[in-house]
Amino acid sequence: MVGGGADVPFPALPADALAAWPRLRDELQALVDDPTLAARPFHNPHTGSFRLDEAIDQFVTSDILLHTWDLARAAGLDEHLDAEAVAVMLPRVEAMGDALEQSGQFGASVPAPPGADAQTRLLCLVGRHP
Repeated sequence: MVGGGADVPFPALPADALAAWPRLRDELQALVDDPTLAARPFHNPHTGSFRLDEAIDQFVTSDILLHTWDLARAAGLDEHLDAEAVAVMLPRVEAMGDALEQSGQFGASVPAPPGADAQTRLLCLVGRHP
């Protein structure tokens, strides 16, 4: 049980995370593909209540998007994120306000420079220094 409500498969961190990813991906996809399970409520004390499929979209997708930037930055690769994904995620993150930092999963937001693009604003909101 995660945050109360629907059961979500979050196994202990395996020794080989790369090998475990397809299993977790398939289990999450099965939840989204089943209309009964997808509609189950998901409750999180920091962000409120969602349908399970919406929670997976909001939290899992955003986690992957942000960590894509983290990994690209760390590896010295192209840091540009998918503009459409950023456009969807930015208002969601803006709506969370102080709940992001209060969750303990994000650092304090940093001021975005004047005229910053959507990706830069998003990264600054979640405490990254683009």
